[in-house]
Amino acid sequence: MAEPYVDIIRINQIVVIESLGPHDRKLARDMALDVNFEIAEQPIKASFELCDGVKSFQRHIAELVARTTANRALPLLHIECHGDEDEGLVFTDSSTLPWVDLWDLLRPLNIAMKNRLVVVLATCVSFSSITSVSLTCPAPCFFLIAPTKRVWPDELYSAFKEFYSLLSLGDAEKAMTTLVNRQYQEGKMLPVSAGEWFSALMTSFLNDYADKKGLRAAALDLATRAKADGLTHFDLRYWKRHIKSTLPNRLNGYFNTFFMLDKFPRDRPRFSREQEQLDRMIAKLGYPPSKR
Repeated sequence: MAEPYVDIIRINQIVVIESLGPHDRKLARDMALDVNFEIAEQPIKASFELCDGVKSFQRHIAELVARTTANRALPLLHIECHGDEDEGLVFTDSSTLPWVDLWDLLRPLNIAMKNRLVVVLATCVSFSSITSVSLTCPAPCFFLIAPTKRVWPDELYSAFKEFYSLLSLGDAEKAMTTLVNRQYQEGKMLPVSAGEWFSALMTSFLNDYADKKGLRAAALDLATRAKADGLTHFDLRYWKRHIKSTLPNRLNGYFNTFFMLDKFPRDRPRFSREQEQLDRMIAKLGYPPSKR
């Protein structure tokens, strides 16, 4: 089985946090009646936690971090509520949690799980949340599954019922492929791994920073700040050379932080493919190789 699916089948519990109105269909609760929650013949405990607003949600996540740390659990987190592309998660009391705050909240959980957290967002337009993550912070989860557009309860129920049924057979790759290939009224259900996430963020960073125009803008910014500090004898060419000489190690620093390799150095082989991809990006720019 291909990475990152190997890590997905290692989960040993499913935690559902639900914040829905009285007339909304409770998808996960319905699925619990129809799906045998086990993975590769190992029973999986499913828990359901009701949440009415941001504070309640924050409390549930903090408690989950504590339980995960104490019990070395590997939960899959299934979040079921309404979503808004601009406002983030929308709870039953109409309070909202911006996407960037969601990822900040989940990051300690992913750290507690050594970058193995799987998050399912059964919320409208929640795939757009991936743009709210920074290269300079650890990944908020190892794997995310979310819809790109508005979704309807019945189609979500059918999609996730099939997903969890296949996952129970230990075939995470087929579960994911089937989920992606289903037809929805709008958009798609998409998965993204931490590796794919990092690649997209790094590509965007390099497009904005490392081409000639971006390099000049970055050098000008450094020169301006240096001048403000009284360092006036360095010209723009010096700062361009400085950026080129330090950028590879800076990018590798982002890599180590995002994949938590500074915290868990033994996990480096898990992300060897992503490291090779980063090395190719650096080489394509004509920069010297970075230090590990």
